[in-house]
Amino acid sequence: MIFDNTAEDLQIVLNSYADMVSVDSLYSPAGVAIHLACDYQGWEPPKHFLEKVTCRSRRVSDRSGISELTLDSDICTVYGHGQSYLFGAASTLQFALYNKSKEAHYSDKLDYFRDRWNSKTSDFLQPLYNPEETVWRSEVRFSHSVIHQFASANQTTINTYEDVIKHLGGLWIYGLNNFRYDHSSRFIHPAWTVLMTEAGFDQFETGFEYRREYKKPGVGNERNVTIALGNLLSIYTRRKFPAHYALKCIKRSGLYIDLIGYLRSRGLDRQDLLKYIEDSLIQRRLNSKIAS
Repeated sequence: MIFDNTAEDLQIVLNSYADMVSVDSLYSPAGVAIHLACDYQGWEPPKHFLEKVTCRSRRVSDRSGISELTLDSDICTVYGHGQSYLFGAASTLQFALYNKSKEAHYSDKLDYFRDRWNSKTSDFLQPLYNPEETVWRSEVRFSHSVIHQFASANQTTINTYEDVIKHLGGLWIYGLNNFRYDHSSRFIHPAWTVLMTEAGFDQFETGFEYRREYKKPGVGNERNVTIALGNLLSIYTRRKFPAHYALKCIKRSGLYIDLIGYLRSRGLDRQDLLKYIEDSLIQRRLNSKIAS
């Protein structure tokens, strides 16, 4: 459908699906995830590929053999001869490099993809696809939350397929720069440069900054932070914890960083937090005595 329809037509189809499942047709788009892929022949990842990749991801998988390595708390699974590499988590920004010929065969879609690959021709209208060579695919996957981060950094909204289609070129280069295959400490590998510039993604929005704005601790999840704090204080009241010990438990609960961010956004500090804890514990104890 993506190959055979315009972005406008696809958005109409997606909206019609929303109409079907909406009770009163009063809805608004909540977000969009996008996967960008380029298939190619003539280059394949060398044995040292992982050693030359620069990325921030904590999760790296190489499905190509029957061994497993753990490096600096980053997991790298290796199965044999480099058939598939996966960097990052599905919930954020992810990059995949894999043998598309094999994947298309196993998913029973080889005929479909051969038709697509054969549609690319040279100046003499000869197909560029060579059925005797392996097709590799590089794929960058952007989750809903990552697209929201780009929109937030530019104070706009990107909630639909029609919104995101005009940013594909900028997103593609951003993704390859975040999972970069280097030739040396000074230069990007020429194969990566070609992939960045010749993949066919040329959609850029003028004036749009292709950077992400990350949510600060305690900002944007205020309701969750206050509910969690209230529940913890209710438990500490029943256990008769003093305020200082309650604060010590909160620091170990996993809530503390978000809570401090929430307080700072309101001009408060740790002393204000301790005072709030003391008052809340007293108030809850008084309420429990009144109720009994």
